[in-house]
Amino acid sequence: MVVNEVCSHPVYGIYFAFILVDLVAFGENIIRNLEHFGVDESFAKQFWSWGLIYYNYEILKSILLSCVVTTILATIFVERQRPDTPDEELESES
Repeated sequence: MVVNEVCSHPVYGIYFAFILVDLVAFGENIIRNLEHFGVDESFAKQFWSWGLIYYNYEILKSILLSCVVTTILATIFVERQRPDTPDEELESES
């Protein structure tokens, strides 16, 4: 089952984590700048101090990037350790 092996690869989960961090950062940026979208400044002012993702964006992206590198290196290491025995399915098709 090649499809199941490809779809369950950890890089896909990390990719979705990258998307999640970017979407949350985008949402936080929109909320912090509501006065530019026509919201009353007195209401928008309470959100100007929000900065959880804004101040930690580089750290979060660095952690995710290190997870990607670790996953790729681990995959390369495991593939090199795999014995060179041919697949039985390929032999039976011949």
